[in-house]
Amino acid sequence: MSGAGWRWHLGAVALYAAVAYGVIAHGAGVTSTIWGSGSDPYPFMWFFAWWPYALAHHLNPLFTTLVWQPWGVHLGWTTCVPLLALIFAPVTLTLGPAAAYNLAMLAAPVVSGFAAWLLCLRLTGNRWAALMGGFLFAVSGYEMAECLEELNLAYNFAPPLLLLLAVRRLQGEISWPAAVLGVAAVLGAEFYVSVESFATSIVFGGVAWLLGWGMLPRWRGRMVRLLGEGAIAIAITILGCAPFLVPMLMHHDVQIPGGWAKWFVARPGGLLMPSPEIVLTDPHWAPLGYGLFGLLPDNDAVTGLPLIIMLGLLLRTRGRELVVRYAFVMLFVILLCALGPRLWWQSQQTSILLPWRLVAGLPLLGSALPVRFLSYSSLLVTALCSLWLAGGRRRAVLGVLGGLVLIPAPHPVKPVPLEALFQPGRLQAVLAAPQPRVLLLPGQDQDASPLWQVQNQFGFVATRGFLGMPPVKEMGFPGLVDISFGLRTARMDGQIRQFCFETGTNFVLAPPDVQPSLLTLFEGFGWPMRQVDGFAIFTVPQGVNSRAGS
Repeated sequence: MSGAGWRWHLGAVALYAAVAYGVIAHGAGVTSTIWGSGSDPYPFMWFFAWWPYALAHHLNPLFTTLVWQPWGVHLGWTTCVPLLALIFAPVTLTLGPAAAYNLAMLAAPVVSGFAAWLLCLRLTGNRWAALMGGFLFAVSGYEMAECLEELNLAYNFAPPLLLLLAVRRLQGEISWPAAVLGVAAVLGAEFYVSVESFATSIVFGGVAWLLGWGMLPRWRGRMVRLLGEGAIAIAITILGCAPFLVPMLMHHDVQIPGGWAKWFVARPGGLLMPSPEIVLTDPHWAPLGYGLFGLLPDNDAVTGLPLIIMLGLLLRTRGRELVVRYAFVMLFVILLCALGPRLWWQSQQTSILLPWRLVAGLPLLGSALPVRFLSYSSLLVTALCSLWLAGGRRRAVLGVLGGLVLIPAPHPVKPVPLEALFQPGRLQAVLAAPQPRVLLLPGQDQDASPLWQVQNQFGFVATRGFLGMPPVKEMGFPGLVDISFGLRTARMDGQIRQFCFETGTNFVLAPPDVQPSLLTLFEGFGWPMRQVDGFAIFTVPQGVNSRAGS
């Protein structure tokens, strides 16, 4: 941590933590509320509770049949965040999974911003410029969007740390064993937080190396050495991740819909126009980031006009430097990839083909969502802007404006939706079954079923789950997939009975806020129904599910 005393490091953490708290928590209770929106926080709470539970009960933590019974799912293909689950296990076991999720989300922009601060400090040697650079990364449009509900994607510490290690190794500041072990440690930590980010980090690291080979001829000898050391680091990482990675590759039972790579892309308008979530934005302005399902948070590619001005001024004053030119070309490549296989404008997909179309058909990599590449472009924007800010104190005014343009309005918070029916032992007593097989329907606005299973201390089996995409076998019942989106479709009627037969479902539970059309669907089956604690409980006739064992 050369270049700054411990007070500066502590100050950077304090600044980023204060801003993160103001945006994410803003006074909300740690245990009584959820800091975020949508349904995605609930699977993370399930994972936070699952890892300690599985280890304490000597269960395989990488596979479960508590959801998507009877097939189960390998958790490597979900966002199971094992590293975060173990780090925050003391909080989970004392204050509950909601508190653990909240604090983990609060820490994400702090960790990401601090990693960017270290990188910018090394690149500029200027404490104030580096402090602002870390701030810009912590409140970047991508980081703040992921802090709404995507915990695994909110931890963006790896790219700045990997770049920092590469720069220091190229400059001869650290030995090759230190560089190799450092890269392996960072990649390993990233793998156990987000497998997708781990994979794309290696891919764009390779792109950066190839581009550097072509544009920086004076560095080619050192880059060849860096390539070999990087290969050794990746090999060490794979060995360290093998207990997780090998079973994951052997049980590829979850597939991302192919169309998602076309929908989840950056919108070019968002590079200039901030979305309505930004504090300084007129709420009547129409956002330019609308996607297929409305405004998708991680479609927000907002960079902001002050940052673009800083980039332009840097290019004008230092554009002849090969390293600066190289960074701008790399930034262009990342943004081009983030636009996806076809160019979108507002809510319309145009006929303009883009280079990512050549990758979209490849296995695994083709399933990556291009919009998530904005984490890498945000880092380059941060680094380049910090270089410009280091040129003089008067430039700090534009840097502050750039940060203000990025700060979003306070994120939504909501009460933790605990239900009396799922108090430990109560559901079993009501259903007169020690471990019932339950089909839990989602609510209209959110699916809290993972949290209810945790609240019940994993005392029931869910034949429909919400831990990410359903396994391939359950995708054979597209009507059940429709249920996960709260839809009522014609194909459901003939599939529900078959699904209950295949899974041995004993009961169907409809929460108080269930989609009325879904409730009507099950009422039409004529199955016995009763109301308990606001839930409609349908008892599946024994003649339907008894065939599950035949």
